[in-house]
Amino acid sequence: MLPNDAMYSRLRATIESLRYWVPTIADVARVAESETPAQWKVAITPNIESACPLELALGSTQRYTLTIAGESYSDRAIVSLDLFLPLLEAISEGRVVQRRWVSLATGAVRAIETIVTLADGSTWRDGRTLEAVAAAIPRESTERHDRHFLPYRR
Repeated sequence: MLPNDAMYSRLRATIESLRYWVPTIADVARVAESETPAQWKVAITPNIESACPLELALGSTQRYTLTIAGESYSDRAIVSLDLFLPLLEAISEGRVVQRRWVSLATGAVRAIETIVTLADGSTWRDGRTLEAVAAAIPRESTERHDRHFLPYRR
């Protein structure tokens, strides 16, 4: 984590770079932005139904919350502010997979993972396991269901 003054300066620069990027997708998505002293938030809803909606909140506490296609990853530590612009670009370009691990016997979802492939080939990933289902269904008794998304611009 960066000291507060350095973090605030880098956070402001990151927010400005995201604000500069947003008009590049304004013709293919609805964008809502809000800001309080504690956080900056942007919500992007693509015009194409099969593209991936997102919401990003960057906090002055060096934490972020990201919601991708309805899956929310809350209160995560900001490791690098350099992640966010490439991440939003990749999502808008449709390089997102939402992976569900589903019980073969019942169809119950055991785990959900979101994977975003950045332009440089690296990936951002996060997920969650539904503990009640995981306790009853071993991973070997599941199959993978991947949901892919279209780019905002077609």
